[in-house]
Amino acid sequence: MTDHRAHALATLARRTARAAPFHATRERAQLLTPARDAFDGTFPDPTALLSAKADDGDAVPDVAPLVFPGVKAKRPADGPFIVRKGAGAAEPEGVVRGEIVLQCADTIGMLTRHRVERPMHELADNEAQLFTQLDALAISGGDVVRSLVSFWRENAEHPWKAQGVALALACLDGIDVLEAIFREIEALPPDQDGLVIPLAEALLVAPHSNVPDLARDLLASPSPISRAVALEALARRAPLSVEEIRPHLADAHPAVVGAAVRACAAIPPPVGLPLLMPLVGRPQMGVAWPAARQLLVWGRPEPYFEVRSGRAAGLGPFALEVLVLAGGMEDLELFDQLAAKEPASPALVSAIARFGAPTAWALLCHHLGDDELSDAAARALATVFGDRVPLKEVKKPAAWRAAIAKGRFDGKVRTRRGEPWRPRTVVAEMRRGDFPRVEMRARIDELMARTGARVDAELGRWAPDTWSAIHLSIEAFDKADAHYPPGTWTTRAR
Repeated sequence: MTDHRAHALATLARRTARAAPFHATRERAQLLTPARDAFDGTFPDPTALLSAKADDGDAVPDVAPLVFPGVKAKRPADGPFIVRKGAGAAEPEGVVRGEIVLQCADTIGMLTRHRVERPMHELADNEAQLFTQLDALAISGGDVVRSLVSFWRENAEHPWKAQGVALALACLDGIDVLEAIFREIEALPPDQDGLVIPLAEALLVAPHSNVPDLARDLLASPSPISRAVALEALARRAPLSVEEIRPHLADAHPAVVGAAVRACAAIPPPVGLPLLMPLVGRPQMGVAWPAARQLLVWGRPEPYFEVRSGRAAGLGPFALEVLVLAGGMEDLELFDQLAAKEPASPALVSAIARFGAPTAWALLCHHLGDDELSDAAARALATVFGDRVPLKEVKKPAAWRAAIAKGRFDGKVRTRRGEPWRPRTVVAEMRRGDFPRVEMRARIDELMARTGARVDAELGRWAPDTWSAIHLSIEAFDKADAHYPPGTWTTRAR
């Protein structure tokens, strides 16, 4: 055997064994233990590496290429390496594995977005795809953690990609992955409050057993975004006591206060009322709206009175949501005035539909002609009037005008799906799940505020747990239906 061949075989023998293939879990993420390199938080200096290679040209062993049958391979500059199927050119193995990680991370980011923005009846299928990507990413082994952190830094301001990377890291065994998450979150600037909930949701569903310890370390950080992420994640994983929440309600950063307000959902309303009432008037929307929402689902009318009196400027467009949860027919003029101040958006169209005034049909039909709002407008018209138009005509204003005219709806009767509004009609929408998470959340809030039923519905967990919470909520709202006068805006809040 030649010295060259002996050297090549010895080099291959020293390579780390590849991990056995993982089988994608179809219901929840699982902790993965691939054969991979540890990550110390550092990145090689490319300039230094190139300089070292130039100084010592023999430092990289000359390993013979692994040639696939029928594929003409070109020897790369260094090794170990693999051959791309059908490409005909060998590539360094580390490069190809790194590309696999980056492609999987990008796809995971897309699928985390789908969990939130796609119709909820697709949730389990989206998550099955996500788990497969996590498995493919993990099995690449090697420098997977460093590749993920590099991807995170390149996409640090993108909420879905950041969430996807944080989740992927927290699905890998080891403490170094949690240390990497800590460093990247702590480095976020104070104005990145849009990342708080996406990153907290990654920690909410992460299978790593040490995530609560990571969250508590983040909670002690001087970084406000770190504290907000930690508080949001801890509160959604398990209820926090009022003693744990109270100090954060006085935090100087609104993202931390907003997370603390949302954490109050688990405390008794009589205890939470004096904590949240002063916050409804705060100028920051991220504080005022969570406080108003929580008070309304507790059955308190104060946010409604604040909107009626014009003292809730900090709520912005969410003043409309207050009227959806606690308003009445006498608020239609105010609702129209507030809606006229807001730019057209899917959220605005949804609020108009859920308020339930049949007189909104003309405005909703108008938005069918807007390419960016046509889907939302068609869904909104069905929310108010039901499935009265064939699927192929749902974006035709004339079809809706004709169908609505035949229905002869009373403008003074609150309407949902073409019937007088009542809990069981909203429950039927929830069972269908043909809208995204934000719409499901809005309907649960609406039913809590209108019926007085209190439910614990966490919608950020994996599909089996999310749908279990939804079905338990449906049972509670079904029972409340018998006590609700159909077609009214009646609410226990007033």
